[in-house]
Amino acid sequence: MDEKSSGMPVTDPKHVLIVDDDPELCEALTRALADGVGRFLVSTAANAQDARWLAAHEQFDAAIVDVTLPGELGTSLAEHLAGLGIPCVLMSGDMREKTPSRRRFRLVNKPFRLETLRAALRELLEEP
Repeated sequence: MDEKSSGMPVTDPKHVLIVDDDPELCEALTRALADGVGRFLVSTAANAQDARWLAAHEQFDAAIVDVTLPGELGTSLAEHLAGLGIPCVLMSGDMREKTPSRRRFRLVNKPFRLETLRAALRELLEEP
């Protein structure tokens, strides 16, 4: 941990994986989470296969996963990531979906406010 000239402790940004097949949403979330106070280092994947590859080759502190992904349910990917020790926020435009793992993950309904997502990430990372 370093300290800026203000004397406030500064920590390295947490690395977050965003998995969504909507490139505009990924770009917007990347910008929003990478900028400002409490910023995050962000990597993105458009599908579960790419996300699994990234998780095998990089260290992540948390993941944000869309429930509906091409080729695989996001809940399945989230279960895999959780098994690697990566806590997940699931996001969906249809929270009526019944998933066997609903209780294991933080759920965020699309559309959402950025502060709602940041709060879910802080909760996963156990930050105040």
